[in-house]
Amino acid sequence: MTHSQRSRQQGRPRLFLAGLLIALGICLGAPWAWAAEQFPSDPTHRGRVEVEAFQIFPENRPGNGVYQKDVLLLSVKGVTISDLIPLEGEGQFAYLGRDSAGEVQIGVRLIEGAPPPRVRKIAPGFFHIAYIVEGAGYKKLFREFEGKLMNVLPYSRTADGAVPGNKGVLFYHVANAENEEINGEVRTRFAMRVHLALFEEERLRSLNYSVYNARPSLTLSWIDDNRVQMGLAEGKVESISTAQFQ
Repeated sequence: MTHSQRSRQQGRPRLFLAGLLIALGICLGAPWAWAAEQFPSDPTHRGRVEVEAFQIFPENRPGNGVYQKDVLLLSVKGVTISDLIPLEGEGQFAYLGRDSAGEVQIGVRLIEGAPPPRVRKIAPGFFHIAYIVEGAGYKKLFREFEGKLMNVLPYSRTADGAVPGNKGVLFYHVANAENEEINGEVRTRFAMRVHLALFEEERLRSLNYSVYNARPSLTLSWIDDNRVQMGLAEGKVESISTAQFQ
């Protein structure tokens, strides 16, 4: 028997043993058995994701980063950033990610020296974030829907009073303020618009009329899955059906 024949025969048990170990690892769920398949490498997997003036790199990797003009702006340890929405001001954005447990994370990146944003989780996938840009205050409701980040009320600087229920999140924004004279006294009343973001729908539902109040706020609550309640100034309370949100 030649030297090459002996080498091939000796190599066969080693190949068999290696194959057996891999098969056992897959069956038993050993982490090293799946490591090579943790992230996709097919043609649909992009290494660099362009979002307007920003880039997310590398795609689908824990601890990846958001870049602008080849400068790293943000990286969150253990969080895979997948989408973002540019905000007012250079280099500022809201971002969507998931942590190692698969939980949705939504946050805001502001420029150095800006007051830190206040982030509050409202419901699964819904976050209320208050921040200041160049002296102007913003209150925003962001959500994750089918893997994308959404600014629930993009046309307004304020989204407030968010209250979760079994079907969605109820909130309002101040549309405008009006002065009226009553018995020689000038009073201000605020026009409020009330909205409903259902968990299973991408679009936002809203009342088709304004709710007027003597203060720029409402106290919202759920009565049940089909009715909600609005607390107004001077102890007034109004209840409406969720069917009125169109």
